[in-house]
Amino acid sequence: MPKRRPNNDGSIGRYKNGWRGQYTDPVTHRQRPVYGKTQAECKKKLDAKLTEIRSGSYVAPDKITVRAWLDTWFDTFYRRTVKASTAATTKGNIDKLSAALGDYSLQKLSTIHVQRFISKELDAGRKVSTVRRYLKALRQALEQARNTGKINHDPLRGIKLPTMEKAEIQFLSHAEQKAFLAACPSTTNGRALRFLLLTGMRVSELCGLQWQDIQADGLHIERSNMTIKDLQEDGYTNITTLPKTQAGKRIIPLTPQLRQLLEEQRIMQLRERLKAGNAWTGGNAGKDSAFIFANRIGNPSDRHNLNRVYRGILKKIGLPSRGVHTLRHTFATNWIQQSPDVVALARVLGHSDPSFTYRTYCHADQQSINQGMTMMEAFFANVK
Repeated sequence: MPKRRPNNDGSIGRYKNGWRGQYTDPVTHRQRPVYGKTQAECKKKLDAKLTEIRSGSYVAPDKITVRAWLDTWFDTFYRRTVKASTAATTKGNIDKLSAALGDYSLQKLSTIHVQRFISKELDAGRKVSTVRRYLKALRQALEQARNTGKINHDPLRGIKLPTMEKAEIQFLSHAEQKAFLAACPSTTNGRALRFLLLTGMRVSELCGLQWQDIQADGLHIERSNMTIKDLQEDGYTNITTLPKTQAGKRIIPLTPQLRQLLEEQRIMQLRERLKAGNAWTGGNAGKDSAFIFANRIGNPSDRHNLNRVYRGILKKIGLPSRGVHTLRHTFATNWIQQSPDVVALARVLGHSDPSFTYRTYCHADQQSINQGMTMMEAFFANVK
């Protein structure tokens, strides 16, 4: 007969072809079992549970899956604490996690499970930065699981990721800018892309511009507009938000060239308003709260559509495919090549930290480097 264990120290006995231990759940005060093929194995599991209870790290058994917890975390703890655009992005990340890890029990999810997911994604050609975004969402969900007593371990502890190389910032050289401007179509999208190059605005800011933002002292940046995945229904929805920071709310001076471009867009929008008839949903065309760079029925331009048009132009002039954000990089590079005032540039771009502006957006093209070396050669020639 097995030796009796002290009070509050659980019990172990024969069970079918193996052994069963029992301990008292400190939350429900019910008896819970552990099993082992041998008495030693059973005792090890029982002692581990008792140690958790005494240390305060005990977590009651729960059959919730990773998928169910990710959904609970997103809907209950996360979605209402961030902007809609951030929530939509995170939802896409947890959908990816659910597809790969969702069937695992949350309490049994281990480091090896997560590491295998990482390896599979990298082998499929996924960028390290993309995998890190997946893991950021998983880390937040697991941290909440620990805080609410669902788990007492960290499945992300000990995972390994390749070093993330800093992506090379892309921008257009002087010659490429000339070719790009010449190839821009005389359409709303074409004028929008020219406007991005001439102002350095973010695409979402451009999509949110309204005619009332044009004032005597310049263009007032008051909002952003973007198309995101609809979390309530299938499909996509359009949202307008305030700038992320106080620095994002700013005034961009309007040069004669910019004012002319805006006037061309106003005339085009009035024509499109007449053509659209009852299908127009954009308010008073060419004024008030109507969007400046609207589509043919008055809705704000879509950043994804602008990206497609931009890449089409690049292909037409024989340049490699790049994202439309390169126009913002190009504007900043042009500024630095003409003026060393990074503080003013940061204000125009909507940055609160000028050093970030300099590190991130300022580059020298090969032509400028060649000119600099020629200048240095002339300097050292006079040193002799």
